[in-house]
Amino acid sequence: MPQETSPATGASDPVADYQAALQSFSRELRHFHIHWGKPTQVSLSTGAAKDNRFRLHASTLSEVLGGRRVPTYEFLAELIRQLTKRAGERAFRDAWPQWEQRWRKLARAESLAEEHHAMLRATGEARARLEVNDAMSDIADVPPAPAAAVHETPHDMAAEHHEARTLDPEATLRAAKFLMGERQWAQAAQEFDRYTRLTDADWDVHFVRAVAHANTRAGHAADLSALRAYSEAIALLPDNADLDLRARLFAYRGAMAKRMGRYDQAESDLLLARRHATAAYEAGDIAYNLAAVYALTGRREDALTELRELRRHGAIRLVWGHLDDYFKPLRNDPEFHKIVTGEQ
Repeated sequence: MPQETSPATGASDPVADYQAALQSFSRELRHFHIHWGKPTQVSLSTGAAKDNRFRLHASTLSEVLGGRRVPTYEFLAELIRQLTKRAGERAFRDAWPQWEQRWRKLARAESLAEEHHAMLRATGEARARLEVNDAMSDIADVPPAPAAAVHETPHDMAAEHHEARTLDPEATLRAAKFLMGERQWAQAAQEFDRYTRLTDADWDVHFVRAVAHANTRAGHAADLSALRAYSEAIALLPDNADLDLRARLFAYRGAMAKRMGRYDQAESDLLLARRHATAAYEAGDIAYNLAAVYALTGRREDALTELRELRRHGAIRLVWGHLDDYFKPLRNDPEFHKIVTGEQ
């Protein structure tokens, strides 16, 4: 089945991929439920309680079977155990490896979707700081064509103003904002870069420019451009700036350094971010990135400490999308497994 793509970028849409994975998982689980006699949700819940094992609440069972919720690792294991119980422990051992693999695939899709939401949140906040909504209404100089005749892409619209942008920094900035709003990351980054060459830019322009370069995920050159732009934003940030904003800039620069393999720099920035952070979202983001840095550099105990902090903030799912890269060194660690899956 081909992956759905974003109309703006042509790239795979992690949210759509996650929804498709969730529906496929729940459909297979319903078939498995029927195969084993379709016991009622109450009987499954009662059976788990009698066995003094993980609780299977009927309301959660309904959501999981209905494709409205991703089960936790331990919840799914107990559900499969209860469904196969009448055939003995051997039936569970035969069925579980396949269900564990399905769960990991679904958990990864959910993690990538949550990362995508976080990226869009960062982009939205950056756009808001530049008053993008107003800028989008200013980008066109002429009345819109009739609906049936409109075939221009956002890039075409920005390209029409190339000559004006060359002479007018504000026209360049408006084009950059518009492309950012359309999630045309690479083109937006180019326009922000052009603007900073034409005039002295404030910290917020460099912040959005960094987000645009980071979102392209176009390799080392784009990552380095993002790192430099975050540094410019930090250098120009007012002394009286909000503490969580200051924390976010250092955390984002640290995350970019982590992506580039500059682990000492990443750790330094992330620990500095932690000194300023007060909001739960910032604290969770910092813990996630520090855990990745420590896992990649062989600092097991430090990584596990940060992962426990991440679980405390309710964001442990961020890890599931990176079991094959950032957290690969810990993937077979029993304690890591307990923290990530919630097993007791």
